[in-house]
Order: sequence, then structure tokens, then C-alpha cells
Amino acid sequence: ETVEWAKRAEELGVGEILLTSINNEGMGNGFDVEIVEAVSSSVSVPVIACGGAGKPEHFKEVVIEGKADAVAAASIFHYHYNVGITELLRELLILQLLKGHLENLRVSIILM
Repeated sequence: ETVEWAKRAEELGVGEILLTSINNEGMGNGFDVEIVEAVSSSVSVPVIACGGAGKPEHFKEVVIEGKADAVAAASIFHYHYNVGITELLRELLILQLLKGHLENLRVSIILM
């Protein structure tokens, strides 16, 4: 059903699809790579994966296996999933790890 909705949205002229897995949102267990890949393979507009990031490897999985064109995340930068240090240091560490992982994959990253 998700793929059909994405195809319909593309037919109606959307410029991109922000695909959020409600089941994975805020859990930190990873993106729904299967559905991201299904949608990405079915439409020609960019697909932004959202919902589930808990560690830097999750970004790699959804970009490589899920074929996401971009990734959105928030909870990974605000909640304790796997690192037990102060908030500021934790956020800086995760950003640095994420940036390093994506640069190794030759994926552009814009931090906002």
C-alpha cells in the first residue's frame, strides 16, 4: 500500500517523498530499510528516509540497502541509545561518527 501511495504522489507532481516509519520513529532500532527500498525503487523522485536512527550504521544501511536519497533524523541526537556520556559530548560524537561514515561512502552531508 505504501508503494502505491508513493506512486500516486509522484503522479500528482510531488518533488520528493519524506518516508517516515511510524513503527520505528523514536525507537533507535534502525530505519525500515525494506519499505524505503521498495518505495525508492518504484518512484523517480528523491526519497528521504525518516524514523528509526539509533546509531551511525543505520544511516549506512538505509542509504546503501534502502537506496534512500537522503536521511532525516532527530532522536539519535537527543536521547541515550548506546552512548552514556553528557548530552553535548554525546551529540558531538554522534555527529562526528555519522559524518565520517557518510564521507567514507562518498555521501554528502548537510548539518542543520
